[in-house]
Amino acid sequence: MAAQTIFFFGYMVGSMFFGILADKYGRRPIMSVSFILMSFSGFLCAFGPQDIFGFWPSYIIFVLARFLLACSTRGISVSGFVLGSEIVGPRKRLYAGIVIEYFFAFGQFILVTFAYFIRTWRALIWSISIFTVPYIFFYFILPESPRWLVSKGRFDEAETVLRQIATKNKRDFNEDAFQQMKDEQEKVCLVVLNFFFYE
Repeated sequence: MAAQTIFFFGYMVGSMFFGILADKYGRRPIMSVSFILMSFSGFLCAFGPQDIFGFWPSYIIFVLARFLLACSTRGISVSGFVLGSEIVGPRKRLYAGIVIEYFFAFGQFILVTFAYFIRTWRALIWSISIFTVPYIFFYFILPESPRWLVSKGRFDEAETVLRQIATKNKRDFNEDAFQQMKDEQEKVCLVVLNFFFYE
């Protein structure tokens, strides 16, 4: 009971903590760190010490691993949802959000299927955690959110990502629209600076 309570507390902490970090450092690096943490904490749950020095140290390590696991899953969920929403246009954003959540539902279905055939909890956690390992390398595949890059003034990187997206979608890159977006962002930055630093 305590382990499950702390797990859901980790959900809350992860949602707040990783959301703030994703806004500061970017969606892609925080998502990648969350994948690494999820993989590590999942295997720690499965292979953690068994009754070393008695019951309590083993249980405490398990509970801490569950807490980290919950934090990391929320980090993936928050940064992944935002990245998926920001990388598509406004008209497709609703559908992107729905499709992203389909994967959560599909994951629950896989978990139930695994649990039916694997009856020991350690083997179940291990068998699920092994699927997280390939996601550690997502950092080298996923693009950063162009919207986040523009908000940070990293226009060259944003242009590179948008050009890649346009090429894959067999569309022309709209230079005028991108320049207009840059100008608008620079105006926002100037207004903020004037508000805080100038009379």
